[in-house]
Amino acid sequence: MTRFTFAVLLPGLALIALGCDLNKVDPGGGASSDSVVTVRSGSAASPAAGGDSAAGGGATTAAASGGAPGKLLGTIKFAGSPPVLPPKATQGNAKDPAVCAKDGDIPDESLLVGSDGGLQHVFIYLDKEPAGATAESFEIGVFDQKACIFTSHSFLALAGVEFEVRNSDAAAHNVHTFPQLGAVQNFGMEPNSSTTMSFNKAERAPIQIKCDIHPWMEGWALILDHPYMATTDENGNFELPELPGGSYNVRIWHERGAKNGQLERAKVTIDGETRLDREFPAGDFKL
Repeated sequence: MTRFTFAVLLPGLALIALGCDLNKVDPGGGASSDSVVTVRSGSAASPAAGGDSAAGGGATTAAASGGAPGKLLGTIKFAGSPPVLPPKATQGNAKDPAVCAKDGDIPDESLLVGSDGGLQHVFIYLDKEPAGATAESFEIGVFDQKACIFTSHSFLALAGVEFEVRNSDAAAHNVHTFPQLGAVQNFGMEPNSSTTMSFNKAERAPIQIKCDIHPWMEGWALILDHPYMATTDENGNFELPELPGGSYNVRIWHERGAKNGQLERAKVTIDGETRLDREFPAGDFKL
């Protein structure tokens, strides 16, 4: 786990803590060193400042005025009965069967719906960093490959900031990214190896990551120049804590969303604890 600590540089500003617990994975050995990044209000939250802004606003930030500071939390649900998706790979028929699907079929994680309808792996994020806001901490998880699955199917990262990439398998993999704005990366990983990587630009929406050696392996990463983002857990819950009071554009995105992934762009006003609960019908998804 890599932790990034942010410092307040303007007087009178409140600290905002954002923990991305959904990306925490078992390191499986080895240690990750802490990194420290300083963020100035209205600039990129990374050494990549000065690059193209994914929000198209450069140093312009979201308006934050009026209302009490609070958190944005909620639940995203799938309405009705979800379809049963076939496995991505079956036991005994996958490449590298001694490692891949050796303990059972590999499920399709592109639509995971809980018993109460909660939808997992939905990205929730602000279009822009709130004006006058500075995050106290932001944790980027290890991007790992275990049993021929990306352990973080939905991953959060900051542009320009390195994080650990690990191959915990006794089989070779490769990490191939498909960005819209940043540089494409495609590198191999030997069995039981580790390296670091970073994304050079923020993106407007999550990007796909694949392993070409094992084509069923895929995940999605959201790379922003600010830390105000989250993904839903297995119950469809999410939380963005300690936002300044004010109005924000919040994007709700899922890989199967029928409109290029976007399910909704909501206008949310933070005035203390604020909820954003949504239930989307099957017609809003590519199924």
